This record gives sequence, C-alpha cells and structure tokens, in this order.
Amino acid sequence: MLVAGSVLENRYRIEEMLGQGGMGAIYRAYDNRLHKLVAIKENTLAALGISPEAMGAARAQFEREALMLASLRHANLPNVIDHFVTPDGSSQYLVMDYIEGEDLAQIVSRTGPLPEKQAVAWVVQVCGALDYLHSRQPPIIHRDIKPQNIKVTPEGQVFLVDFGLAKVGASSKTMTGALGVTPGFSPPEQYKIGGTDERSDVYGLGATLYALLTGQMPPESLSLLDGTAGRSAIPRTMPAVHFAMMVRQSIAVGALVFGYVWRPPSFVLLTYSELDQHSLARRTLLSSS
Repeated sequence: MLVAGSVLENRYRIEEMLGQGGMGAIYRAYDNRLHKLVAIKENTLAALGISPEAMGAARAQFEREALMLASLRHANLPNVIDHFVTPDGSSQYLVMDYIEGEDLAQIVSRTGPLPEKQAVAWVVQVCGALDYLHSRQPPIIHRDIKPQNIKVTPEGQVFLVDFGLAKVGASSKTMTGALGVTPGFSPPEQYKIGGTDERSDVYGLGATLYALLTGQMPPESLSLLDGTAGRSAIPRTMPAVHFAMMVRQSIAVGALVFGYVWRPPSFVLLTYSELDQHSLARRTLLSSS
C-alpha cells in the first residue's frame, strides 16, 4: 500500500487511496510535472503468486496493453497518460486522468434506487464507451464493469474508469484475471470457467443497471448458473410481477445481459446502438422470452 505523501517516479505525489481490491489499489495523486490531479491504478503481481520467472512475461504484456490503452480517445473514457513498473517487476502502475465527481455506487448509496430514465441515460453513455472499446482491433475488454467504476461529473458526463483489469483481445490471457472478480458483477466465465470476451463486459453493465434500479447487489453469477439464486434475485420490497416488468423494459434498453446465463450466449447479439433504440430492444427481448 502506498502512503500519502510518497512520490512515484519522481513525479506523482500520492494524496489518498480511493479504493482497494484483491490485486492492489487506486490512488488520487498530484502530477508535479503537469500540475494536475491524476488517478493511479496499482496492480500488485505478488498477490497472484507469480513466480520471478514469470515477471518478465507479465511486464512485457503490461507494456503492450498500456500502450494500447494510451492510444484510446473517447468522450466517456479517461485518458491514460503514463505507465511504469517497479524495478523488480512486482507492481504495475497505470496513470490516468483524475475524474471529478461521484461514482454510481456512491450516488445510489446517497439517493437510493434511481429512476429508470436517469439510470438508462447514464448506462447508454457507458454503452458508447464499451462500443468503442470492443470495436478496436483487437477488441479491448474492460472486465471490471460495476457502479464503483462509473463516475458522473458535476456536469453530468459519465466516465468508465479503472482499466486495471483490461485485456487486449478476446482470446488473450492475462496475469491479472485470477483475482479480478467482483461478486454480483463478474460473469461466470471470469471465475476461470471460460475465457472472457465482449459479452463479459455487457454482463457487468447489465448487473450494474440492476443495482441502479433496485438499490441492491445483484445475485452472484455462479448462483444464477447453478440455479441456487432463486427468488433472492428479486428485491423483497418489490412485487415479483412489477420487478419482472421493470427488468424486461429497463435492461432491454440499457444492457440486457444480466440474465444471459439462462440463455445461450448467442442470445447476446444486440449491438449497443440497437440497445439505445427502445422499441427494437423491447421487441427483441419480448420475442425471446
């Protein structure tokens, strides 16, 4: 863990930790060279138990993916401005623009469940960012879509942040996937059941919309897969019929795939632009039920 006041690369002064996970943390820092705030994502490879022999391969992979992320330019994505690793290769750092505002988890904690119109409006902006990422060649998979990684600025602009688990190419393997799981938002394939691809991000976005609309944690994907989630997926304060109708309408508009474990993966074929067309999305969902 980095201490407030410490300086990385003779440039970035750590101000505070913003969040912490199984592989590392994200910090707000001050860039002494550019005189502005930045966000620094730290991945600690020691948490994965990677051997010293594998550190070199992990470093080379990180370099390739960091350079790809630095080339991205989209209105709903922060710019990646720098990257580096510790001399022994045990920790990786990705430096991004710091985005002012609250994340969606903070907003829901403060206000409770969001109105459908507001939730969908924000999710559609994230759809634009994911459409851009997934259309790169090779596609870029974020792999950590959740309310905590979606920020809304005071002006109402939405940003998808924290690329610490991103991978380039749907078929590629990464050293950071093993601990990159958030219960309720990670799809089954992220638990080493299968390889992640673009649909993994769409699942996380659908689970995020569920959390925004209900104010509750989505059920764990593995429990959905084995059928043990049952009625616990339905908020106790909401009649089942009303809940089913809300999910059908709202998730179809924003990102259906929260329930894709009940259907063949080929069901998840709607493009993000199509999901923005309410009538088409609703017709598609209803016809598949």
